Amino acid sequence: MKYGLVSEVAEDKTSKFTAENPGQLEVFLKKKEQEIKESERQFHELLPELRSLYNASEDKPIVRYYDGPEGPRHLRSDILSSKDKDLCILTNADMIVGIFSEEENKIFTQEKKNKKIKTKYLYTSKKSELPSAKGGERKKIDSKDYPMNADIAIYGDTIKISKVYNPKNVGIITIKDKDIASTLKNLYVLAWNNIKK
Repeated sequence: MKYGLVSEVAEDKTSKFTAENPGQLEVFLKKKEQEIKESERQFHELLPELRSLYNASEDKPIVRYYDGPEGPRHLRSDILSSKDKDLCILTNADMIVGIFSEEENKIFTQEKKNKKIKTKYLYTSKKSELPSAKGGERKKIDSKDYPMNADIAIYGDTIKISKVYNPKNVGIITIKDKDIASTLKNLYVLAWNNIKK
C-alpha cells in the first residue's frame, strides 16, 4: 500500500487487499530513480566540502578550486577577511585587465587601506611601469626573461593560484596550509629583495 501497488478495500468489517495495475510499479520505480538522482546531485555538491573536512581532520592542506566569474570575488573577499596584514602578489598585470571594473578596483584598494593591509606586487607588463598605490609597493619583472601566465597571492596561511582563461572565466586553486604558505612567502621575499626597482 505504501508504494501504491496494493489497494485496501473494506468489506464486512474485513480488510481485503487487491493488486493495482502493474503500471504503478513502473511509476514507483521512476519516482525512486528521481529521488536517487537528487540524492546523488546533493552528494556531489557536498563532496568538495567533505573532502576539505577530511583533509583538515588529517592535518593535511585544505585544497579548493573555484571556477568562473565568482572565483576572483571570493579571492578578494577572503583577502579582506584575513587577519594577516601582509599580502604578496605575483602577477601578469596585462592578463588581469578586465576582471574587475575600475570602480571595483578603487573600492578594493580603499578597503585594503581601511584594514591596513600592506601589499607587495611583483608583476610583468608589456606596458610602462605601474605606480605604487598607497599601502602597496610594486616591482616590475622583465616579461621576456620571466614570463608569467598565472597569478599567485600569498597571505596568512593561504596561497591562491589563479589561471585567467578570459576576464569572465578565472580558475582559482586555494591551498590552506601554514607551512606551505610560509615557505612560498619566504621565496617571494627572497625574490623581492633581489629585484631592483
